[in-house]
Parts: sequence; C-alpha cells; structure tokens
Amino acid sequence: YRNKMSFAFAPSETPDRKTLLGLRRFWEQSVVEVTDCGLQTPEVMRMLAGARQMVNKLGLEAWQGRGAGYLRFLVVHTPMYEPLGKKQMVVECITGDDHRRTGVARGDDNQKPLSNADKVRELGQTLMRDFGLTGFVHSERRHPADLAQGERRVFLAGSGEYQERFGHLVLAVPHNAFLQTNTDVAALLYAGVAEEAGLSGREVLWDLYSGVGGIALYLAERVKEAHGFEIQAEAVAAARKNSERLGHA
Repeated sequence: YRNKMSFAFAPSETPDRKTLLGLRRFWEQSVVEVTDCGLQTPEVMRMLAGARQMVNKLGLEAWQGRGAGYLRFLVVHTPMYEPLGKKQMVVECITGDDHRRTGVARGDDNQKPLSNADKVRELGQTLMRDFGLTGFVHSERRHPADLAQGERRVFLAGSGEYQERFGHLVLAVPHNAFLQTNTDVAALLYAGVAEEAGLSGREVLWDLYSGVGGIALYLAERVKEAHGFEIQAEAVAAARKNSERLGHA
C-alpha cells in the first residue's frame, strides 16, 4: 500500500564483499536482501533484483561513512495513479560525494575504467530500459546522518516527479518532496479535514507545512482564500505549479 519505500545499501560480511541492497534489520545497520515484500508491488521487487545485480556487476561499493564507499539508498516511488493508463515508477539513487573515483566492472579487467558517477548513470539507464521507469534521479548526500534524503541532484533521466490522486485531486510531486505514503489513507485524511472544518466558503485557510499543497488545494474550492506555508523550495515550486494547473493561482 505504500507509494514510497526506501531501501539501503550495505557491504556484505562475506569474503566477496559484494554490495547488499534491501531493508535494514531492526535497530541494526545490517541489511536483509528482500526478494518479496507485502508492502510493495512485484514490479518493484523485480526492479530491485535488477538493481542489486547491476551494482555488483559495475563494482559499486556501499557507503560506510568517513569517506569510504559510495552507494547509500535506493528510494522507489510507485504512485497508484496511472495517467493515461501508464504506471509510474520514479527511482532515486542516493550516494556519497566520491563521484570521480574510477574502477572497472568486477570480473572484466579489459573494460575501460568508469567513475562512480558514470556507473550510477549506467545503472539508471539500464533500469529505465529494462523496468520501464518513468524517472531516475542520482542524488548526493554528504551529511553523515543515516537518512534517505538527497542534498544535491547529480543526474536525471526521464522525469524527476510523479503524479498521485487523492479523491478528486491530482497532484504533481517532486521525488524529494514529502507525501503521505499511504494514498488511500491520505485521501480519507483530506476528506476528514474537510468534514471536521465545517467550511462555509468565507474562511481564510492556512495549511501549515503544506508540502506540495495537498490539504490547501483539496479545500481550495470550499474557502475564500487558501495559503500554504512550506520551507522546502522544491515543494513550494510544486505547490505553485499544482495551484496554477487547478486554476487556483
């Protein structure tokens, strides 16, 4: 039921030191390479298996902090909404900042050495081709905090945003902006706010921490004015875009 899920990279404890990709154990840094997940679609699991195979083929190492390693997270967005009947999947690969370090693919000493950044670009292009991604984003995160949130975009293929429907409302959402992860429950939440507010059409609505404008735009036709308050620049830009598209600018 989740429209977003974050998977972590980690080095294995085995002698081959391959790069693991999966979910963290509770209260641990070790990673379980999940092959099936009740919270995600079979398409995501197939893409995850392909990404896992590709990063090891390319010789990409998992980030270990203090300047060691590179790959940190793979964040997958799979909204329920299908514009024009097409499924959406936007994937963000979050890495450290050692983009220029070079190396060859494992088992292929004759290959021309590629930089870490070029390897991630190849990863993205392969996933786009083989698994029908609508977008792939390579983001950098320098901060040591173990958080699946990029700080700077390095590379983009396809679209860096997706669309999701909440009742009558369709929103465009950047890959790095906050959105409720359970779409059906978020739609119930918005409807519940509308019911509890008892709006008459004369009110001025303040949507605090408004993100891409979900609640404000859901209620915009029921109030005199709606104002969103948000600090993230990408979310503000998306909220303005959504407002203009819906005729509320």
